[in-house]
Amino acid sequence: MARGSKVISFFVLSFLVLGAQSAPSKQSPGIPDQVACSCPQIHCLLLPRFNDAYDNFDAANGAVFRGKVLRQVLRGCQTLYLVRVTRTFKGCPVDQSVFVSAPCYATSLEVGSKNIFLAGQTKTKFRGNPVYNLGGCSPVYPLERSLVRYANLRREFQVCPAKGTCLNGSPFVYCFVWPCDPRFATCSSHPNATCDVRCGSCAPTFFDETGNIIRNCSAPLE
Repeated sequence: MARGSKVISFFVLSFLVLGAQSAPSKQSPGIPDQVACSCPQIHCLLLPRFNDAYDNFDAANGAVFRGKVLRQVLRGCQTLYLVRVTRTFKGCPVDQSVFVSAPCYATSLEVGSKNIFLAGQTKTKFRGNPVYNLGGCSPVYPLERSLVRYANLRREFQVCPAKGTCLNGSPFVYCFVWPCDPRFATCSSHPNATCDVRCGSCAPTFFDETGNIIRNCSAPLE
C-alpha cells in the first residue's frame, strides 16, 4: 500500500474513534454514563426472622402477600418483577397481578419462584398494574411451610386499615372493652405471652414466644 494511502487510512480511523468517544450519551442529559445507573454499596445482613418481620410490618403503608414471579422487567435503572398474587396475609387485599420494585443492590428474584413479599404500596402503576416497593434489603422470604402456617394464623387477626374490614372475611365487630386489657385478660401459664384479638371476635387469644396459640392459659406453671 502506498504511503499516502496509509496516512489517509490513519486519519479516517482516528476520526471514527474520536467520533465514537464524542457521541452523545443515551443517558439523561448532564449525567455521566458511569454514574447514571450507579448503585449504593450496601451490604445486607441476614433477613430478620419471618415472625418478627411480619409482626413489625406496618400494614397501613403496604402489605404482606404470597405470589409467584412471572417476569423480570427493566425500566431504566430500575428492576421490576411481575408477580401473580395468590393470598394477602397482612394489610389490604392486593390485586391479582402487581409489579414489585426491588432496589439495585438486592438479590435478584428468580422467575418462577414463589415467595412471601413484605412490600410498601406506592401510588404509581406500571402497564396498568399497581407497583409495590420492597425497599431496604429486599424483604422476600421463600415459600416455606412453616412461614405460610404462621402467616395464615396471624391473618385471622388482621384488619384492612383503609376499609376497616377483616382480612379473614368475618364481619368486623366493635368490642365494649379492649379484650386484651391486662386488667381482664391474663395468661397465668405463660406470663410473657402476647395477646391479640381475632378479627370478628371479642375473645382474647394468647401467643407464646414462638408465635403458637396457647390453648390453656389457666394451666399451672411448671
